[in-house]
Amino acid sequence: MTTRKRDLNLDLIRCIAVFSVISVHFFLNSQFYTTPLIGKRMYLMTAMRTACMICVPLFLLLTGYLMNKKTLSLSYYKGIKKVIGIYLLASAACILFSIFYFNETVTIKEALIRIAGFTGAPYSWYIEMYLGLFLIIPFLNLIYNNLKSRKQKQGLLATLLALTVLPSLFNIYVNIFPDYWTDVYPVAYYFIGAYIGEFNVRLEKRTNIALIVIVILISSAFDIHRNYNIAFQWGTHNYWNGAGIFLLSTLIFIFIKNINLEKITPSVRKGIIKISELSLTIYLVSWIFDIIAYSKLNSVVTPMQNRLEYFLITVLFVFTGSTLLSVLINWLYKLIEKAESKILCIFDVEKLLKRVS
Repeated sequence: MTTRKRDLNLDLIRCIAVFSVISVHFFLNSQFYTTPLIGKRMYLMTAMRTACMICVPLFLLLTGYLMNKKTLSLSYYKGIKKVIGIYLLASAACILFSIFYFNETVTIKEALIRIAGFTGAPYSWYIEMYLGLFLIIPFLNLIYNNLKSRKQKQGLLATLLALTVLPSLFNIYVNIFPDYWTDVYPVAYYFIGAYIGEFNVRLEKRTNIALIVIVILISSAFDIHRNYNIAFQWGTHNYWNGAGIFLLSTLIFIFIKNINLEKITPSVRKGIIKISELSLTIYLVSWIFDIIAYSKLNSVVTPMQNRLEYFLITVLFVFTGSTLLSVLINWLYKLIEKAESKILCIFDVEKLLKRVS
């Protein structure tokens, strides 16, 4: 029996994805989006925001890369158990925080409604999206794996990109391209990840880096031009289904997947793996530490542009706090899982005794 060697590059992608989530939330929570975009600091923050928008796409690309061989079976669907368990515990942590930090009164009924509506943990929209994606992955794989050639698979990607990305290029000022299907971008990212994995897509390192820089500069320059001296305007062109973010995320995924990590020390390797394993929980509970950090930052540091100086320390605070809480939550999940196993064993023994008697 052979064991599959752990791919540290994939763990590193998860680490960068979750750190990017926390980083992009700096702009969400520091009032960047309500401040007129003018001045060097705002220009720099626009570029930083563009770079950090790879967060969710990296997770989706990784899902396609890893899960494109999954087939329709009961054992496959049982694989969602941990995601749901972590979501429930993270939601409980966020609700308890709301009760003690905001002195909010939350009944059991209200808590259950929040959890069922994916608002128990305020950043859990991702769980709602991922659950749907998880359910259809075996069917997506039937489509992808039954295409007979690389050219046909490229045709599938081209079709999905036309549905999700092209509107962000052609509909910036006037809607001239059908945009009804732009929200299926998770499926487009999934298939791109599957394609990269199957065909081991690579780029020469210098070319890859150059393209990453060029995409960040062009995307940021366009946002600065479009939003000059007004509050930042959201649109498909600067969202996850935008051409710039699609291209940037794919380029960074390819780059990280193919860098040499053989010289990484054992302690750093262990840290990367641990953060990778905790990444989903870190994502979900980071809201708690965002509330703590930005309520203080926004009240003490004005104007908004000066908050850039506190970007790194704020993001590191949120990341560290979220990681520590995630360790506790994952420990609780394992404890519950062990208790569940023992209970099931007891019931199995009782059934066995009944049959014997």
